[in-house]
Amino acid sequence: MSMLKFQVAVLPLILAVLCGACSKEEEDQGHSGTNETNSEPYVPVEVISNAHTVTYLEPRTYIIEETQSSQGNVCYLILGEERAVMFDTGAGENTAVDGTRMRYVIDQITDLPVTLLMSHFHFDHNQNISEFDHVAFMELEYLVEGTSAEGVYVFSDAELVSGSYPASVEVNEWWPPDTDIDLGGRSIQVVSIPGHTDESAMIVDAQNKLMFMGDYIYDGPLFVFGQQNLIPYQTTVDMLIANYDDSFSIYGAHGTPQVPHGDLQKLKDILVCIDEGECIPSMTNMMGYLVQRYNLNGMWVWVFLE
Repeated sequence: MSMLKFQVAVLPLILAVLCGACSKEEEDQGHSGTNETNSEPYVPVEVISNAHTVTYLEPRTYIIEETQSSQGNVCYLILGEERAVMFDTGAGENTAVDGTRMRYVIDQITDLPVTLLMSHFHFDHNQNISEFDHVAFMELEYLVEGTSAEGVYVFSDAELVSGSYPASVEVNEWWPPDTDIDLGGRSIQVVSIPGHTDESAMIVDAQNKLMFMGDYIYDGPLFVFGQQNLIPYQTTVDMLIANYDDSFSIYGAHGTPQVPHGDLQKLKDILVCIDEGECIPSMTNMMGYLVQRYNLNGMWVWVFLE
């Protein structure tokens, strides 16, 4: 076969291979583009409630303020693609709608399975607990040991602070601290932040730089139950400052939801001031406790004496 005939014979094979590769590349690119195009952006839901102010926070997070609550509570609903987390249940002082005080708000937002995690066990954070059929606890040794073989945890009077409800709850899931919890397309971690209470938990969405901190820090005087808890409060704030810089946004459980990141340093300053005996408290009575009220640079810490 002449060289010319060989080239003519082989050329169609080469073109076929090249065109096949081109078609595959175009198909892959087209498939990728189609996915991106068909991935519709999340559209926030407008919630109807006379008792709550519900604000959308990117990404896929709802701030639920109890505007009729004497406690000024703020709860958070965090959505993934496969499951959702409700952080606290609220004080439950509002009038029920369709038999619920919080669930009807959630049901307007999502039909995903919802897991309840409480920031801590005080009465103003758990009054709607019966509206949730799946409850997670942070996996702390003393909480695990205090749970029955049937998975029931009984709350103490000290944990509730006021009242006797709820008496107990069934724990359906244990979340180890500092471990990723997959919500589907979004991961969170639960972090132990003792000080306000031993079981105090924070939810961190590291990818989106969000911190939900319960009553550890919020818009208002911070409550410390017993002088012995000033030490863990200070240890925790040192950890927070070291690990979460000001690229993180902080959200608390009372008052104005977002807390300035600089308040962590203010909190550290006043705790050091108290520890060194340089801050002098005023005294008052509250909820049957004698209370030491400390103030430094606009940061208030109230220590309830036992």
